[in-house]
Amino acid sequence: MTILRRMRVITLSFFNLIIIQQAGADVPVLLFVSDTEQGSLEAPLLDTDVKISINGITARVKVNQKFKNTTDQWQEATYMFPLPENAAVDHLKLIIGDRIVEGEIQEKQQAKKTYIAAKQAGKKASLLEQQRPNIFTTKVANIAPGEEIIVRIEYQQEVSYDKGIFELRFPSVVGPRYTPLHQISEGLITIGEDGFSQTLSGEHILISPVIPPESQRKNVLTIAADINAGIELASLESRYHDIIKQKKSQGHWATKLGMEDVIADRDFVLTWQLKLGQEPKAAFFQNSDGEDHYALMMLVPGNEVFKEVTRLPKETVFVIDTSGSMGGASIRQAKQAMALAVKRLPKGDYFNIIEFDSRYTTLYPRSVAVTESTQNEALTFVNALVADGGTEMSAALHKALDNQRSGSRVRQVIFLTDGAIGNEHDLFSIIKDKIGKSRLFTVGIGSAPNSFFMKKAAEYGRGTFTYIGNVEEVSEKMQNLFSKLSAPVLTNLQVDWPEDSQVEMWPRKIPDLYQGEPLIIKAKLKAPKGAVSISGQTRANLWKTSLNFGEQKNHDGIPQLWARQKISSLLDSVYEGADADAVKRDITALAIKHHLVSKYTSLVAVDKTTARPIEEELTSKEVPQHHPKGWLHKRTLAYPKTALRDDLNIIIGLSLVMFSGFLLWKRRRMKV
Repeated sequence: MTILRRMRVITLSFFNLIIIQQAGADVPVLLFVSDTEQGSLEAPLLDTDVKISINGITARVKVNQKFKNTTDQWQEATYMFPLPENAAVDHLKLIIGDRIVEGEIQEKQQAKKTYIAAKQAGKKASLLEQQRPNIFTTKVANIAPGEEIIVRIEYQQEVSYDKGIFELRFPSVVGPRYTPLHQISEGLITIGEDGFSQTLSGEHILISPVIPPESQRKNVLTIAADINAGIELASLESRYHDIIKQKKSQGHWATKLGMEDVIADRDFVLTWQLKLGQEPKAAFFQNSDGEDHYALMMLVPGNEVFKEVTRLPKETVFVIDTSGSMGGASIRQAKQAMALAVKRLPKGDYFNIIEFDSRYTTLYPRSVAVTESTQNEALTFVNALVADGGTEMSAALHKALDNQRSGSRVRQVIFLTDGAIGNEHDLFSIIKDKIGKSRLFTVGIGSAPNSFFMKKAAEYGRGTFTYIGNVEEVSEKMQNLFSKLSAPVLTNLQVDWPEDSQVEMWPRKIPDLYQGEPLIIKAKLKAPKGAVSISGQTRANLWKTSLNFGEQKNHDGIPQLWARQKISSLLDSVYEGADADAVKRDITALAIKHHLVSKYTSLVAVDKTTARPIEEELTSKEVPQHHPKGWLHKRTLAYPKTALRDDLNIIIGLSLVMFSGFLLWKRRRMKV
């Protein structure tokens, strides 16, 4: 790539970011440039109201995004926001006063054209697009001066369950993401047709303006949840927010945030536990849609299945993220978790530690035996870690998954990070190619981790995901992880369906289970009769159980959850050699059938009435968001301190942007 071409990429995207290559540096520097305070004030105000209805192991969620134009100009608002990575988004409504405009599902490019045509014609419209399975953007066109417009998004999701605890998480903020910018010098970052910078894989680089801490502006969040467990609860709590609880009946509770003006700067996590002895062994839900029959099964093998066997020696490789985005509370949580893990290593095992930012460093050239001496060296190493630099994760992953020796040792890689990266798919490819006999366990750190990356990485690595949201949870969460790692695994799981069922089951390959983990299966069948049987093998015992179709009640939302799982599996199949164009066609058809937002489909709502006079100018503004709680912030830069060493970089970056603009202007003059 020539310097001129490289500069052109920079110029076209400089309003969002500055990219510079320092002399002698291994990687370019990425600075996320935020709006000025004045720019933030001009953007539409945003309030988010969330209503959650939980029945059993499924939840129906309605998210109302209220945009208020406080200026004297007509505005278009763009807002990037997170949702749970397993959310099946199936409805969009544009609410204008008393009028409600229903959204339609369309192929992504067609939906974009529909929205642009409505915007240019002066009609009120909204477009909902997926940028990642857990990150979406809302666009709202033609908000009149002083007007409020509500965009309602609805989705279905399953509730997570682990070691007796149900958990539902609603993320409220997207932390700045790092994209390895060596890709620029290799020509792997381009400008898409929509003006967004994107990688060769077509994934947009995720950038959003940030609200400075001293700003009076607030993105206010309200949440209310209705939990109908059907069985008496032993506990109900929110891990990171104060809540008000009200018991409505046996096993039925209503909750809401306990404070007004809660800002959207961290994940909302609600957990509940059933009364002792009432833990589920199985949950089975079904739904009929014409000739198709859909089933959702959750099975929890009892503790008696995982009987103690001779403990196998282990090799544990810890990988800890020390990049700038881990600054503040996150690095303290990570270091405390690491120290606790090192102290618990049993004598006779082997271990190593890899820390990474713009580069990686290993404690030892290769894994060493656990002794008092090596543990002390490790604790000293961990105590000296600081958060700074870029999130160059790929080299650290390669190193962690190398040197897999044959033998009897079980090899476990424990990865502590906030996952603040934008090149998830590149990293998934590394894990799938190199996982070998290792198992990868991800530990999410901070108030708003990238749970899509963390969960999918653990899935590819045949491990599990653990989330630590604050320092007080480190001991509890790491203890649960250690218990899981020491428990035998239920492997070779097999599902036998009734004959002539014509089953399409997801996931196709059932993962291994650790003690306390549920087996969750979604399936589409034809006229199922009889029972489905499930079996698996521990190191010492054979386990088998069955569930009867005739005993199950009808439950809404199962087809959407099945379709969402199938879409995820189809995307995964591309890594295994499936034809990308064929996968795109299959996903598009499936998403349109089930009215789902996906990588290739979007929801668009257009009002029939023309609102803005054509002669009136329309200004476009990105709605800024808060930094995740605990993250560091600079006044003029909103970035995860990624690869930024000193303020001289700012001057160099601005100089390069101006110089690149001059070169582009000169080139255009020469063409004329």
